[in-house]
Amino acid sequence: MASGIIVIILLITIGVLLLKGKATFLIAGYNTLSETEREKIDEFKLSKFTGKIVLTIALSIAILVAADYSEASIFYFIGFGIMILSIIWGLAVLVKKDWFRR
Repeated sequence: MASGIIVIILLITIGVLLLKGKATFLIAGYNTLSETEREKIDEFKLSKFTGKIVLTIALSIAILVAADYSEASIFYFIGFGIMILSIIWGLAVLVKKDWFRR
């Protein structure tokens, strides 16, 4: 349980930093782009979107950790459901390449 709480705190910290636009170096693939490609991308929109995804995954992990203390198995379904939906939502938005273009 302690490891789950540490992961939640770490994800919340990273998510808040991304929402503020201060941790774009954590976004996979962004640093490997050339300077001309980086100029085409709105860095703040990309960072804010990634922060929202990270925070929703942190929420789902928090629900899964709380499910361990609860007798109701519905929390497992809710936690995994939020996680799967946020990953699908993130992939769907990232496939649409014009979302973060300037």
